Amino acid sequence: MFLALKQPIGRLAMAYILEGVSGALGEKYGLMAVKQLNVQPEQMTFFIKHGQLDKGHSKDLLDVLQNAS
Repeated sequence: MFLALKQPIGRLAMAYILEGVSGALGEKYGLMAVKQLNVQPEQMTFFIKHGQLDKGHSKDLLDVLQNAS
C-alpha cells in the first residue's frame, strides 16, 4: 500500500517482475512441487493456476510502464 501511494510507478514495476516470474515459472515449479511433496495437483492450484493465468500480464504492465510519464 505504501509503495502504491508513494511510488505508483515503482508499484507497477514490482508487479511487472512478479507477474513475469510467475508466468514463466509458476506452473512448472508448481507441478514440480506436486511431485516432490507427493500431493495432488488440486492441493497446489494456487501456484499452478497463478502461473497459467499470469502469462501475458507482464507485457500488459510493461506497456503501461513504457507509456508512463
